[in-house]
Amino acid sequence: MKTIKARYDGRVIIPEEPVDLPLDEQFSVGLPDPPEAEHKTMTGAEMVASGLVGGWVHRTDLPDTLEFARQLREQSNNRKL
Repeated sequence: MKTIKARYDGRVIIPEEPVDLPLDEQFSVGLPDPPEAEHKTMTGAEMVASGLVGGWVHRTDLPDTLEFARQLREQSNNRKL
């Protein structure tokens, strides 16, 4: 089996070199496995240092940020997938 370099333009796969095949020849294309999503866990200290904790403390448009956070969690937990 021959391997060639190609790129995907969002619609079709385009070879980066000439391909010597008869017109309408069918063939298989091997695709690389997608990169695995990185799931990094954070310690409490890392979360505080990241700015995630206390991000709403200075917002004046939310009268009760704790209640707002509870509402967001409840909406997320009850959403239909």
